[in-house]
Amino acid sequence: MTVDVLSLAAHPDDTEITAGGLLLTLKHRGHTTGAIDFTKGEFGSNGTAADRMAECDAATKILELDVRINLGFPDGHLSSYDTEAMKETVVKHLRTLKPKLLILPDRNFRHPDHGVVARIGHDAWFYAGLAKYISEVPPHRPKLVVYTPQHRKTEVSFIVNVSDVAEKKLEAIAAYRSQLFSDNEKRTETPLAHADFLERIRASMRHYGAMIGAAYGEPYYMDSPVPLNDVFGGLGL
Repeated sequence: MTVDVLSLAAHPDDTEITAGGLLLTLKHRGHTTGAIDFTKGEFGSNGTAADRMAECDAATKILELDVRINLGFPDGHLSSYDTEAMKETVVKHLRTLKPKLLILPDRNFRHPDHGVVARIGHDAWFYAGLAKYISEVPPHRPKLVVYTPQHRKTEVSFIVNVSDVAEKKLEAIAAYRSQLFSDNEKRTETPLAHADFLERIRASMRHYGAMIGAAYGEPYYMDSPVPLNDVFGGLGL
């Protein structure tokens, strides 16, 4: 099948944390949505690959995604993995799924895998539109690429009102139990395994929501200006 919007992420749970609100919002407006995870998160400090996959299945249902694909590339080692192989794989999926909107991770996030996925995703976006690259698959290039800011110095280009789906986004994140703080199970301390991690996500959504006069918001940045053919409609006027 094809999807209208596709999120690329390094690990299961990344899409939920960064773009869950936008994906749910678009789904509820009648669009088809999908996500591709580069790894199974097996290198994470908590949980196992099997845990992450089971949790990902649950989160996928909560996010109401039409498509979820895991590429099985080596977690924690994307920077030294075969760049061309990753790019070719993503190009083929872009041409098969034919998204109009492509969501990529923050290029400046502290986890190296996120930066790799952002770079591979951008390169794949470009090459997916070249007819002579992997010529046996017809070209398709998404019309729009956006990034999910996770770096505190990143300036956002626009903020999506996710007030109607904020609780569902938090529910999808909470599906990754092995990654989150637990009173009953021992965890290696990580940002996700902090006791108030979900409240931090909520606070971030409130912060960005306040900037647009909404209860909750989700930020994005772009490399180029947002094209508006209909100024009033595009700006919600």
